[in-house]
Amino acid sequence: MDLNTFANFAEVIGAAGVIVSLVYVGHQIRMNTNQLKGESIISINSAEAPLDEVIRDNPDLLGAILRGLDDWESLTAQDQARVHLYLYTHMRWFETCWKLWQHGTLDKGPYEARVIFIASLMGQQQGGRIWWTQVRYMFDQEFVEHLESKLEHLGKTVPSITEVSFYRPENWPRNYGAPVSQGQKSLVE
Repeated sequence: MDLNTFANFAEVIGAAGVIVSLVYVGHQIRMNTNQLKGESIISINSAEAPLDEVIRDNPDLLGAILRGLDDWESLTAQDQARVHLYLYTHMRWFETCWKLWQHGTLDKGPYEARVIFIASLMGQQQGGRIWWTQVRYMFDQEFVEHLESKLEHLGKTVPSITEVSFYRPENWPRNYGAPVSQGQKSLVE
């Protein structure tokens, strides 16, 4: 084997090594992306858990939220503030999900599931729509346009959250969802 043949052979082996290295790096990047997406889902679920715990541990707040979603004006100003803080926090969390989805670190499936949940809160709920019109300017304008487009597209295909039997206060052992009438204490008094 002369030197020229040996050099050509070494060049072919070197090129094959580069190709194998690129395939390996591509595989590692794909694995890292999948891991990142999995961590995003875990982080989102972990961030959502305290929101769920707040209403799980405070049935009066849940009742106020459900009443407010149906009829925002039926709430006292104090209860509107409480419900606003809950909905605002939840919507900020959803805006974060939207940003993760836009950047490709959250898959479409988990993102779309959250879109449907938001639609069940606001899509057909008069009170939810009133709340949204009052606060929509507090969010990223692209997010607002995207969300409103999704809500319009979903239309009446997503049931209101209050149509789900276990969210209807009349099905609860104690009527946490009863409106506060004159002479009764507010939910927070």
